[in-house]
Amino acid sequence: MEKQWAPQRIVHYENSIYGNVAVTRDGDQYTFFSDGVPIITTPTPDIAAVEEFVHIPMLFHPEPKRVMIISGGAGGVIKELLKYRVEQIDYVELDPLILDVLKRFPSHLTEAELSNPKVRTYFKDGRVFVREARGQYDMVLIGVSSPQDLQTNRLFTKEFFGLVMNILNTRGIVALTLPGSLTYLSDELRDLNASILNTLKAVYPYSRVIPGDGTNLYLASFGLDLGSITAEQLSVRLSSRGVNTQLVSPAYLRYKLHPRWVSWFMRSIDEGSREVNRDFRPISVFYAQSLWNALFSPKVQKAFSRLEKVNIRQIVLVLLALWLSCLFIHFKLRNLSGLSIPFAITSTGLSGMIYDLVLIFGFQSLYGFVFHWIGPLIVAFMAGVAVGSMAMNSFVQRRGAYSYWHGRLRLFMKIEAAMIGYGLVLPPIFFAMNWLMGKPGSFLMIQLVFIVLSILSGILIGAEFPLANKIQLDRFGHAQCGSQFSKTAGLLYGCDLLGGWISGILGAVFLLPVLGLSATCFLVGVIKALSLSLIAVSLRELKPSKV
Repeated sequence: MEKQWAPQRIVHYENSIYGNVAVTRDGDQYTFFSDGVPIITTPTPDIAAVEEFVHIPMLFHPEPKRVMIISGGAGGVIKELLKYRVEQIDYVELDPLILDVLKRFPSHLTEAELSNPKVRTYFKDGRVFVREARGQYDMVLIGVSSPQDLQTNRLFTKEFFGLVMNILNTRGIVALTLPGSLTYLSDELRDLNASILNTLKAVYPYSRVIPGDGTNLYLASFGLDLGSITAEQLSVRLSSRGVNTQLVSPAYLRYKLHPRWVSWFMRSIDEGSREVNRDFRPISVFYAQSLWNALFSPKVQKAFSRLEKVNIRQIVLVLLALWLSCLFIHFKLRNLSGLSIPFAITSTGLSGMIYDLVLIFGFQSLYGFVFHWIGPLIVAFMAGVAVGSMAMNSFVQRRGAYSYWHGRLRLFMKIEAAMIGYGLVLPPIFFAMNWLMGKPGSFLMIQLVFIVLSILSGILIGAEFPLANKIQLDRFGHAQCGSQFSKTAGLLYGCDLLGGWISGILGAVFLLPVLGLSATCFLVGVIKALSLSLIAVSLRELKPSKV
């Protein structure tokens, strides 16, 4: 543990169902980390970051009274907000462990913040809290600095910004930050900022970015023309409200809001991403990962950056070209019928892993946490595999029509078709569940749907393996069946692992973030359709030996 966090001195390390919380100490300073990302520093916070994040948005609003903070409120933000004549501050944290650990390492700053009667603390997912919120807010501050994973990405999507707009007053403002620079924007930094700005503009008529050296501040509103507000107006409000600050001053506001910074920033992102970040197509997660790779794994980033340029049409065309090549080789040069079943099992391994990732991806996109649900989802999937395998063995033995190779092959093709159908119905189911979120009784029902979907996925995949082994062994006839048994089992198992390995890498880092849930499921359907068609054209050649 000490080596992992060196040279920092770690004084606390603990896991919850939402993530990991760690605390390091340097003299009298404590830094609190959530999943390795610093979120709170006490007793002396980052004054520049805190004051910019709080005072600039608050000064843009003519009269802020009700404020919501989603994550990162303790450790300076609440203190600065209380300098205004606010009536209520709702502070929302997903993980209760963060504030619990904060109380174990108390400071005058955090104790004063959390004990103030104007501050109400809620341990709830920020997105769920926004969906269920009653009343209107003048200001919503999103204290997460970047959509670095699916959990944080939920606070940077078009759907979430739409939910926030519903709880804002006419002149209400939503504020958030992203990594930035005043000297140079790399391709990764440019695309990340451009995608979030595009997403804000897709929801709010008015938006404004205030570039910074290290952090860019974004403001958006439905009814307040943010672009028309000048530094002089903010300076007058700062003075009239009697707010004492260490950094933010009239001169500093003139510097931050100088038109040259915005002009430079907009020119820098002009050739950036045109994408909009969505719940089920979290492209900004990909850009955040790209930025991380550029900073810490430059060699990996060179290959990683090329993935974003790939689209679903190109992938389908490549797959069709490979399929046509296989058909040409099969009919003109060499009989490839013996590869149709192994290819089908490879595509099944790929599909099974993708469906697993889709379910985990979907659960985290809807609920924001997934760690303690990975176990139940995988258990449900493996239970489905076991049930599917045993049921198929029993079914084939009891049904005489399927005791011969042609019956088994027809049954195998039906399962292939069922897997295509399963992938195609997943996106509508997820969109329906997203619509149901927050409605009475939906929590338990949606969790049950995830379990059922995991079981069904396992049943389809488990049912194919015994059937594929029987079909493959039938090709050798009764005389060679025994000698080929281990080779066939090893071949098909290896094909399954190969498919799972390919999709495990590509699915998590490319397909789901870049193509999105719907396109990924469609792509899996295309692969299974090609597998099914290859079996169909090889049907005659797959007839078993009579030996």
